[in-house]
Amino acid sequence: MRRHLCTFGLLAAALVGSGCGGDTAETGTTAGGDGDGATQQYEGSFTVLESPGHGPQLCSEVATSYPPQCGGLDIEGWDWEAVDGEETANGVTWGSYHVTGTFARGRFMLTAPPESSEPGGDAPDAQLPDFSPACDQPEVSDPTQGMAQWEGIEIDVPDLVAAWVSDPAGEWDGPFVANLVVLPGRAPATIDLVRQSYGGALCVVERDGPTLAELSDIQQELLDADTTEHLGQVRSTTPDGRLGRVLATVWVADGPALDYVQQRWGDRVQLEGLLQPVS
Repeated sequence: MRRHLCTFGLLAAALVGSGCGGDTAETGTTAGGDGDGATQQYEGSFTVLESPGHGPQLCSEVATSYPPQCGGLDIEGWDWEAVDGEETANGVTWGSYHVTGTFARGRFMLTAPPESSEPGGDAPDAQLPDFSPACDQPEVSDPTQGMAQWEGIEIDVPDLVAAWVSDPAGEWDGPFVANLVVLPGRAPATIDLVRQSYGGALCVVERDGPTLAELSDIQQELLDADTTEHLGQVRSTTPDGRLGRVLATVWVADGPALDYVQQRWGDRVQLEGLLQPVS
């Protein structure tokens, strides 16, 4: 029996998942091209940053310090004299640019002059998760309890598939509700377990699918050395129990990478590339 220990005060964020991975420097890989002769072009808008510790790099995430910090994908052919809009402080130079180039062996090679852009300017608007209650009529045993009582509760929930809160202070316009999704047959025991610590509005529903513990295992597998050999450096992983999958981002999600993910994890991993192919 798989169990998932939850601190429910943090679960509202954890249920859609927290990103894992980091903006450390990209190491050499075979993913995203078969060598220096790669001809497929890719594009995207990124912060480009050069520091005393490394040359110009594309950043998938930027630390909000001044000057900013990041470690990402090395760029070949970058020339600060050929672009506008850069800033420099304490030996760090950075700016936001739309870039076009090829990707091979863990490096990005410019094939066209960069263009200034707003940070994340061409990124699609993120679709907000649905934080509405999981059931039509949440059960309430103590109407005086709500978010304050739910926060900080630690419960070892067997076979937990997903969890979230419908919080009127967030993306939900109704009353506060705590929501748990568990494997079939586990709802009655889960309700009894939760009611030992929390009496407010609660929805517990059953659904077959991977548990949060299983998705957490997949997250770790995505960071293993044999995985990065096929995918390049995995920049982030985000488990979504409601969709039963882990969203993973890499620099380039090309055909071989997508095939590898499908063969190893099927629909339990959704792979997305930060660089998009130029048609």
